[in-house]
Amino acid sequence: MVNKVDVERAISVLAKTGKFVFGKKEVKQMIDEKKAKMVVFSQHYDEELLKKCKASEIKCIVYKKNPIELGIICGKPFSVSALAVEDEGASNILSIKEKEG
Repeated sequence: MVNKVDVERAISVLAKTGKFVFGKKEVKQMIDEKKAKMVVFSQHYDEELLKKCKASEIKCIVYKKNPIELGIICGKPFSVSALAVEDEGASNILSIKEKEG
């Protein structure tokens, strides 16, 4: 079982080495274009975006951190409510099971 430290580490490595987008509009576009391999949501997320993600059969994680904390983990000085992974880089984010974190 993956613990929260592993999820946080995977997101941090993704932010440094991978390719991802954040923001509702950008994440929605990645889902619509089937480019997202995974979507990570903070604890405060858009329910419709989560439903869209699941309907598209894209793996998703609801990470139990608020958007400000998720932004900090991503190395951003602002809140991030969702991010879509296009390339995991050196992280192991895609191996994390859904709903963990």
